Amino acid sequence: MHEHELETQVAAVPLYERIKRTLYAEIVSGQLKPGQQLNPPEKLATQLGVSSGTIRHALQLLASHGFLVRKPHTGTFVSNPFPLENSKASPDSKPLVYAMFPDVRMREQGQVLVGIHDAAKKIGINTVVISTNDEIEQYHQAINQQIEEGSDGMIIVPPFKESMPMDVLLKLQKSKIPVVTCYRRLISPTDWPLVSQDLFGDTYAIAEHLAKMGRRRIALIAYEELPERFAIRHYAFMNALLNSNAPVDCDLKLSLDNEVVKDSLRVYEVIKSWLREHRDIDAICCGGDRVASVVIKALTQIGKKIPDDVAVTGGGNMAEDYGFFPGELTTYDVGFESMGKEALRILIAMQKGEQFKPQFESKITGRIVLGRSTTGQIDIQHDLSGVVTPDI
Repeated sequence: MHEHELETQVAAVPLYERIKRTLYAEIVSGQLKPGQQLNPPEKLATQLGVSSGTIRHALQLLASHGFLVRKPHTGTFVSNPFPLENSKASPDSKPLVYAMFPDVRMREQGQVLVGIHDAAKKIGINTVVISTNDEIEQYHQAINQQIEEGSDGMIIVPPFKESMPMDVLLKLQKSKIPVVTCYRRLISPTDWPLVSQDLFGDTYAIAEHLAKMGRRRIALIAYEELPERFAIRHYAFMNALLNSNAPVDCDLKLSLDNEVVKDSLRVYEVIKSWLREHRDIDAICCGGDRVASVVIKALTQIGKKIPDDVAVTGGGNMAEDYGFFPGELTTYDVGFESMGKEALRILIAMQKGEQFKPQFESKITGRIVLGRSTTGQIDIQHDLSGVVTPDI
């Protein structure tokens, strides 16, 4: 049996943590400028539909991390200066680490940044964050600039759908700058260390959860940009069912290809059509919370109840971003913050002279987050009506 230990979390992400992440994303993306004053907690509470106590808790957490400054009788301000794109450090305070992101407004990337920032603060080093708001040409230019300026080290999150130009890759390799990549490699094979999701382990654990609940016709539905990632996910899924003595049907899978996901309405229709052809399914392991939201909408449209008729799991622990209420969707927390912390640990070790084997990869173990989509009745008659609009 595959030995994969995961923590299991029943509660959803606390409200104050969600507010903290929302404000954090606005700060690091530049929507909230250095020195800008925030609205009073009472006004923020009204805007966001939460209590003022929840807002104050979130503000205090951001202030403790250095992102906000709270001034008695005056208000709360974004820290100034804040290390964002185009930040200039003095020679005496040259940052040790540059964190390169395509777009930290994306929650996955924002969580990686939280991990880097928390770890950097703990060990007392400076970081400069460069995010180009999904302007890929600017992203490549920013990396090229850091190479020319002789960066002390870089943590790089590659764009999900673009490859880095070969001249930039070769220049980066020639520079000998310590580099750690997160989520996936810049190009394969390379000798730069990689910190990534344990795709096999996470998929295995969530499929095993469904099998242990007594589900017998379990399907896999996922979108992966790279075919080899779907193959890994499917292999893990099959292994979990085999080792749990659940029936195995290698054809109970739906891989959403790159052409299909360009049109979110087409994704919905493809999934609904596939489900109509497989009405005997009693559980679905989805490759992400986005996919799970579309799957559940399609299931309700063909008269299925969740989880009485079909149990559904997601992935990524971002269910509330796609219309779910807290605690509705069983998913897994990939551990993006842990990726950031691990990437910084490896980079600091490289700066101190530690050698890592070629193709070194550190996989981050996730944790299951239980929800009512596998453990109890849920009501999907709410804002999931718009789930087909986000890109998969």
